[in-house]
Formats: sequence, C-alpha cells, structure tokens
Amino acid sequence: MSYCLLVLKIGSIYTSDMKMLRSTIKRLPWTAISSALLTSLLWVLFIYMQPEVFTKQSSACNFRMSTKNSVPRTDSEETALDCSVRLAAPGTFPVIVLASPPGSGNTWTRHLIQQATGFYTGSEYNVAAMTNKGFAGEVEDWTTGTTLTVKTHFSRLSRPGIHQKAKAAILLLRNPCSVAVAERNRRLTRNKTSMAYWNSSLKFDKVWFRAVVWQVHLVERFANNWLQLGIPVHVVFYENIQVNPVREIAKIVKFVNLTVNEDRMACVRKNTEGNYHRQYSNKAKLYKEVLSPEIKRYSQMVMERVSVFLVKHGQNPVPWRNLPPEVLP
Repeated sequence: MSYCLLVLKIGSIYTSDMKMLRSTIKRLPWTAISSALLTSLLWVLFIYMQPEVFTKQSSACNFRMSTKNSVPRTDSEETALDCSVRLAAPGTFPVIVLASPPGSGNTWTRHLIQQATGFYTGSEYNVAAMTNKGFAGEVEDWTTGTTLTVKTHFSRLSRPGIHQKAKAAILLLRNPCSVAVAERNRRLTRNKTSMAYWNSSLKFDKVWFRAVVWQVHLVERFANNWLQLGIPVHVVFYENIQVNPVREIAKIVKFVNLTVNEDRMACVRKNTEGNYHRQYSNKAKLYKEVLSPEIKRYSQMVMERVSVFLVKHGQNPVPWRNLPPEVLP
C-alpha cells in the first residue's frame, strides 16, 4: 500500500468510526510507514542543503522574462543622453589652438568638439553674441585653461600672437574655392548663416578673381606656418568632417588626450548641425556659376603644393575625392 493511499484510508476511517480506526491502526504495516517517513525527511534535508538545484529553473524563467521585456533604445529615448557642455576648472587644459582661415568651418568644428567632449571651446575674439548660441566659452580668458581649444585665424606667425602660448594646434583646412564663397557670404551678410546675393557675372569679375586667389594663398600660408611652428599639429579637412563627422572628431578627441566616449559620439550624431552651419539651397549650382575654369586651375595647382607639404610633415594629403567636383577643373 502506497503512502498516499495509506493517508486517504486513515482519513476515511477517521470520519466513520473511531473504534474501527483503533483496530485498523493496530493492523497497519508500521515498517513501511517508518520507511516512508524517513525518505521524506531525507528529501527535506537535501532540499535545505542544496536549494540552488530547485531554484535554477525559476531563475532561468525570470531571465527569459526580463529579456523579453527589454527593448533596444529608440530614437525618442536618445533624449536621455547627457549632451551637456561645461567649462573646465582653471588650469585643466593647455592652450590648444583651432587654427583656420576664415570661412573654413571653424565654428561648426568647435560645436562638434563640444558635443564629443562635453567641454566648451574658446576663442581669442570674444564675440559675446555667440554665448547664447551654445558657445559659453567664447568670452572666457583663453589663457586660463577652462576651454578645450581656442579659435584663431592668425597665420602670420613671425609676429607676436596666440601661437607663442600654444602647446599644440589643430589645423583646419578647406579647399580655397569653398573658403572664398563662405567668406564672401559672411562679409556681405555680417553673420554665419545667411546667404549673400550672387550673380553669375562674378565668374569673370577681376575683383572676385583676386579675392579667390588671396584665399588660395592664405590656405597655403596656414599650412606652411603652423606645421613649421615646432609644436604638435593635427591637420583636419573640412571636407572629411562633412563625409564622416564622428570619425574625424574622434581623431581630434584623441589628439587632445581625451577618451573617445560612445555616448558623447551619440551626441555628435544627434546634433551634427549646430547653430552656425550655413545652409545652401544649391551649392553645386552656385559653384558652377561663380567659379571660372581659371580660378579652379589655379586653386588646384596651389593645393597640390600644399598636399606635398602636408605629406612631408607627416600629415595626410589633400582629400581630393571628398572635394566638391564643382571646385575642380
């Protein structure tokens, strides 16, 4: 007789007649009952000593449930990213200049650096209006080390200037034809986002031709002077940033001895444009209308010299394939 049947039998007997129960108990196989009780006791002790054997399946179920309920972070949840930017404590950073000819995308590059690092960049020009556009470091004393980089358009390094205190430099270059167009927009509109009036007759205008030639030689002078200054220099091309901003800005982060943080790189992806990135309705058409074949040939000739000079000083050459085809002859 099994243990369970035995229990049922006892229960049924108890409800019918107590006298019969007493006589039944006398006839029970007490050896079997003792064996069953002993087996039950051993099982209880086994479970108590090794509970993980019996909880393993439960944990696996819980794991599967949590996996099922978890979902990848969506675009809407990227708002949880900490993309805040702050000033560093005084003396944190050495003077690292971000040098470029005007019109090369210096302000846009500063924005991307801030997104990638969480630190404000500065400038030697102190344009107060920029503090409300995401550049609180603009009016900081650039010698105090509270900003990561310092913007400059200074290139005549034979004269006293910011280069005398610079410990390193990020040299931002752009093809001279695009620089000339961007700088004309800035000068005529007096801001960094608006478009000036353009006329196709400029293609044959001598004043415009001289303006572009001047920009061509300015780019060459920047490369020559900053690379021969004797401090660490990292050259970055505006056109390369356009193609892959995360990759190029990550190189800058490493150059300034900071760690590339994936969350901060997500901030770069989330806010690539910034507040000072001029939008063109049709840049290719504009280039075709205002850049003559002579301008394009002259620009390419000089930039080929610049490319050779860059390689000579351990830098990458001009990224010809990333340049707008409309600026090439």
